[in-house]
Amino acid sequence: MPEHNSDGPLPNDEVDVNGDSVLTFAVTEMGVSHIIVAGHTRCGGVAACLLKDSPDKELAFNPKKTSCGPKEPEETRTWGDLPLSMRRWLQPVRDLAQTLPEDTTVLELVKANVEKQVQNVVKSAVVQNNWFGEGKGRLAGVHGWLYHLETGKAEDLGISVTSATPTPYAK
Repeated sequence: MPEHNSDGPLPNDEVDVNGDSVLTFAVTEMGVSHIIVAGHTRCGGVAACLLKDSPDKELAFNPKKTSCGPKEPEETRTWGDLPLSMRRWLQPVRDLAQTLPEDTTVLELVKANVEKQVQNVVKSAVVQNNWFGEGKGRLAGVHGWLYHLETGKAEDLGISVTSATPTPYAK
């Protein structure tokens, strides 16, 4: 049996095979030219990853809340309260939180995670191999955005890597 197939080596344990599969299909088969990595405000998963409470933690998602009003129930989940599957999924965000100042807010961690995930996408083999049109389309850029649940609007965070500057986060 060969060590790898004609598409290149198999992903290692550090590669998110679900994400890698989606990127591969989108870029090489569908011809997607722009990849958007988006985080969102009021993220309960990110709030649970914080090492200590932050001023905006009470605004994080809570299924008992109907708005951001001060009389709504506060977010009280902590890392240990999350199911094991969620802790595994969020571990990279938790690891990122541990590298940031102790007083980091939910919003700051969401934005830092978007930047980190843009880096991860840019480092992926499918992106590195398709900057110059090796797939059905020409990959033009990877961009970091923030979706505001409160307003339904997306904000460009100014975190972009393009085919003109494809290596800021390369391996």
